[in-house]
Amino acid sequence: MAIINIKVQDRQTLLDVAVQYLGDATGAIYLAQLNNISITENLEAGQILKIDTDQVIDSKVVSYLREKDVVPITD
Repeated sequence: MAIINIKVQDRQTLLDVAVQYLGDATGAIYLAQLNNISITENLEAGQILKIDTDQVIDSKVVSYLREKDVVPITD
């Protein structure tokens, strides 16, 4: 398990974080369990979440978002 801590950006949802760091929104369920929060919890800007980088679902999506400096944020 390779756990990192990330800081939630303003207006990010758990789905956004899952796409950004795991490459797929379905990873939100895993992130909710890992962080002991509800999948529908409203995240606060600056909130710290644990991410297990060994659980990446689609590395191509993660790489693309990093290369293009894209941060998924729900408006």
